[in-house]
Amino acid sequence: MKRKRVAGWTAAILMALGTGVMSAQATQWKIDPMHSEADFAIKHMAISTVHGSPRDNDLKSPRFFDATQFPTMTFKSTSVHKAGDHYDVTGNLTLHGVTKPVVLKLEELGKPQTGMDGKSVHRGFTATTTINRQDFGLSFNGTLKSGDAVLSDEVRIEIDIDAAQI
Repeated sequence: MKRKRVAGWTAAILMALGTGVMSAQATQWKIDPMHSEADFAIKHMAISTVHGSPRDNDLKSPRFFDATQFPTMTFKSTSVHKAGDHYDVTGNLTLHGVTKPVVLKLEELGKPQTGMDGKSVHRGFTATTTINRQDFGLSFNGTLKSGDAVLSDEVRIEIDIDAAQI
């Protein structure tokens, strides 16, 4: 089996995700649970495209991500299963030095499209999950004048993927 790597861009962060193989028919994509895996790493140093802003510097500081000590968030899949109209990609997410199991909901977007070269076939996907940041040791919070917390404990992770078979 030929292994593919695909790339997606979200929140100004480049990620890589292996998606499996494409079947003989160009309109169908197949996730092979025995040979498919999804891995990505996000560098906290690329939090936004406005580098050096006070907000970005604060997010990179020990109060939040502590990007000097923990420069990346990583995901390594352990299984891929069809779940109705989507796939569940189970794996281990490491953030702030803590590893926890998570499930990414992987959904196909649209239909396969032939690339500009007339040969490659492209397909879009999105993968989402929600984590509790406290579970990963990200505990900083503040209080607004209204008495509400500055930050939610719930954090949604969303990954946009452009897969290409060449």
